[in-house]
Amino acid sequence: MFKLIRILIRNFFSFGKKHFLLIFQNTNELRATGGYITQVIDLEIGRFWLKKRVLDIDGEIAQHKYFRAPKVIEEMLFGEFLKTWTFRDANFDPDFSKSAEQLIKFYNEVFPKNKIAGLLAINFSFVEKLVGIIGPLKLKGVKIDENNLFHFLSAHASDVDRFDLKSTQGRKNVLTQLMKKMIFNFLFKFWRWPHSFLLLKKGFITKDLQLYAPGDKRNRSFGPKPNQDFLAVIESNFLGLKSNRYIRRSLFHDTHIDEEGVTNEVRIMWEHFGSYNYPLSGYYRGHVRLYLPKDSFGCFSITEPDLGKLKSYKKDDLRIVEFKLRFRPQEKQVVYLKFKLPKDFVEKKNYDFKFFKQSGVQNESLKKTIYTPSQFSFHPNPEGDVRENVFFKDCEAIQEDLDLSVAFEKNTNPPRICLHNLIDPETILIEFNEPIHLDGDWKGHFEVCQRDNPEKKYKVSSVEVKKQSKLVIKVKGLPHKPETFYRVHLKGVRNQNNVSISPNPRIVTVIFRPRYFRTFP
Repeated sequence: MFKLIRILIRNFFSFGKKHFLLIFQNTNELRATGGYITQVIDLEIGRFWLKKRVLDIDGEIAQHKYFRAPKVIEEMLFGEFLKTWTFRDANFDPDFSKSAEQLIKFYNEVFPKNKIAGLLAINFSFVEKLVGIIGPLKLKGVKIDENNLFHFLSAHASDVDRFDLKSTQGRKNVLTQLMKKMIFNFLFKFWRWPHSFLLLKKGFITKDLQLYAPGDKRNRSFGPKPNQDFLAVIESNFLGLKSNRYIRRSLFHDTHIDEEGVTNEVRIMWEHFGSYNYPLSGYYRGHVRLYLPKDSFGCFSITEPDLGKLKSYKKDDLRIVEFKLRFRPQEKQVVYLKFKLPKDFVEKKNYDFKFFKQSGVQNESLKKTIYTPSQFSFHPNPEGDVRENVFFKDCEAIQEDLDLSVAFEKNTNPPRICLHNLIDPETILIEFNEPIHLDGDWKGHFEVCQRDNPEKKYKVSSVEVKKQSKLVIKVKGLPHKPETFYRVHLKGVRNQNNVSISPNPRIVTVIFRPRYFRTFP
């Protein structure tokens, strides 16, 4: 926020003139940096003067030479009337700095002499919240507040004679009128300035406001740090009406850490709770790009065949997985991915993760779970809940980027017994919660006797660890008498961190019940 104020003040009192662009993005029609560009206001600043000019995104600012658009825009948007890549679709890169540079490039194609001091992208969701603070407003005889602003604008924009030039131009003019009313209310309702400034400050955190200043090295960066797990779900609504207002996006990101590295399982679910009767809600057509660490490898697959062909490729320091998304109101779509990261991601006994929150997504939740092998446990972490070797964090309404750093260490807890029973007339199975090993020779470390007659002991013929955590004890001469209880004395059983069972020796009870017998594989 202070960066914006510095830019405006510095250029206002300068002796030269520069231009500052206000870009309004409709978050109900989602695009990579927040939403479809609906209006551009060009502010000329300098010499103690400020001059405003509204640019038509389909008019003069689109009158330039041919530019080849990204392939997906050509596939989904280009048709009879759209032949070249222009300003209104230039916010294609999720890195706002790169999209801003592309927007400035298109602007300078039409206005080559105008120097840009900065660019501020404003989301429609921010406008709604601001109207809630400084409103209500009155437009065309209708009282407008935060709750009915979208309904009013969408009805005004859609219910027109599309073959009448005056009618189609009028639906854009209402945005200009809205801006004038908002500025008037803001200036004269000074008692609401504190709440407005708090909203302004929060807007830069939630990316409802995004600022770019050419040449400023402090512009927000996109992508992971070295050895940082990363996820960004970037969605673009192409010809899907304003359906994003009615779509809920739920993300589940499970990470399994072991000696070989990291395995990630990502599930994304879209729910369309709109209907064809809602304003500008209907059949949804979008394009999704998942941004992952560059060294991700393994199975990139989707569960729904209707989503089309999945593409996976590397670009810069990221791997990108992309596909098309199509579904109707009241439908759901689910995508599932499973992939691995190299071993060096966890060599330092810590795991770093960043979720990049796409600007403009309003209904989104994230559930993050991290599992380590049982011989490790997490340090207590205020960023989430820890249960020994499991970490989980629920973000029901995620509004900003999420950065997690979780450290883990060798587990100092003794191995726990999960199951103890006779699995056949002469075999005792004792199952632990983690891999175990025995201290040297097992002979003399294990005894089996009757619970009611401790002097009656039976010969232990063999002891073996199977499947790392299952202790199989073979005993000779056990009477085949149901409902007989036996005591098993254990000694010298340790986990992989060399922590012994507690107490050591340990006594457990098993019972002769044929109906519980089972074959141990």
